[in-house]
Amino acid sequence: MSTALASPLDQMLPREDASRYIGVTVAAMASWAHTGRYRDIIPPARIGKKAYYRRCDLDKWLESRFSPTAK
Repeated sequence: MSTALASPLDQMLPREDASRYIGVTVAAMASWAHTGRYRDIIPPARIGKKAYYRRCDLDKWLESRFSPTAK
């Protein structure tokens, strides 16, 4: 039985994959990171020159984009 711990990077997506996951362009995500837009919901983590995003933060952002429809 393996007891290896999962790497924190297992739940991180590079900007290219993160943008595809939430359906926006890479340029939009780069702009958001530069301007601070949505930083409170999807803060980028820098590792070297690459930006990574937590999948759970991306899920929160997606949920925030949908509001219940009025009946």
